[in-house]
Amino acid sequence: MAYGALNAALGRGFRVPEDISIHGFDGLEHSAFTRPALSTVSLPLLEMGTKSAETLSRIMNHEHPETHSVLLPCSHMARSTVAWNRG
Repeated sequence: MAYGALNAALGRGFRVPEDISIHGFDGLEHSAFTRPALSTVSLPLLEMGTKSAETLSRIMNHEHPETHSVLLPCSHMARSTVAWNRG
């Protein structure tokens, strides 16, 4: 979605990030190669899958999951599509 928003904004003459900031939420590696480079949040997909499989396995074996809530760390990749501290 962010790639599409970036292309649409640039295609309509907006300056990114001067006129509009665009931020992704998926951490795709290609985001570093857009022009301007897309800021994004990188998700811990391997850990998410592992924890999901472990929880599902426990449920299928009629065991209680370790917890009802799992919090995994994400990382922010600040790049060129967001104007920071505009005043």
